[in-house]
Amino acid sequence: GEPLSAGTYSLYTIPGEENWTLIFNNIADQWGTNHDQSEDALRVEVTPESAPSREMMTFLFEEVTDTSGTCVLHWAEVRVPFEIQVPEN
Repeated sequence: GEPLSAGTYSLYTIPGEENWTLIFNNIADQWGTNHDQSEDALRVEVTPESAPSREMMTFLFEEVTDTSGTCVLHWAEVRVPFEIQVPEN
């Protein structure tokens, strides 16, 4: 994975059939589609999965340990999992 400093970010996605791009952007208080690409802190390619339908977009945390976990964006019939790791102290 790629490093991302601790902080507050906005999250954008670019959905695709085979892969999604998750975009962590440095401007945390922007709304909607006012995405300034020059402020992107990190872009990550992830693989979506089929899932039971969920009407409301939900973020879940699974397989959580002291230093890692999987965040899952679940909306409609798609789950988009991505792993988060933090350094051990």
